[in-house]
Amino acid sequence: MKRLGTVLVFADGVTKEQAEAALAGLQIRGLLAPDYFVERDEDSGKYVPVAVPPVHEFEGEYGGPVWYVP
Repeated sequence: MKRLGTVLVFADGVTKEQAEAALAGLQIRGLLAPDYFVERDEDSGKYVPVAVPPVHEFEGEYGGPVWYVP
């Protein structure tokens, strides 16, 4: 079965807070795989689902983020 996915890269100068707010404003949670986006809970150490995809920093000098390599 074919599935859909994407990697988003925000423009230079966009802050992490702006990116998170933009993703939260999309209201796409109902379209995402139920347990795909998880973060580690600091108290329990377990991975728990999050409402929106997490935003991570990367060093652009070395290329872009990679999501899947066939």
